[in-house]
Amino acid sequence: GDTLYAVAFRLGMDYRTLANLNEIDPPYVIRVGQSLKTAPDAEFANALAVPETTATQPEPGPPSHSLSTAKPPPAECAGGPLVLAC
Repeated sequence: GDTLYAVAFRLGMDYRTLANLNEIDPPYVIRVGQSLKTAPDAEFANALAVPETTATQPEPGPPSHSLSTAKPPPAECAGGPLVLAC
């Protein structure tokens, strides 16, 4: 079966983010047939959004490096539940 880490990796996101979205605590056990949210609820996402009027453009210069390598989930996965199969 899949692990939470493997599912998150395929979606391009951190496993802790996926666990948090689905209220899954360590040891992060998931079950066959379990539905997983792959994006925050719209209400929660809107609360986290930065209004465009306050957004600033990055200063020119060398690119900054981030520890996060997570990418957003593919469009076909965004927002919809992910159902695990065996």
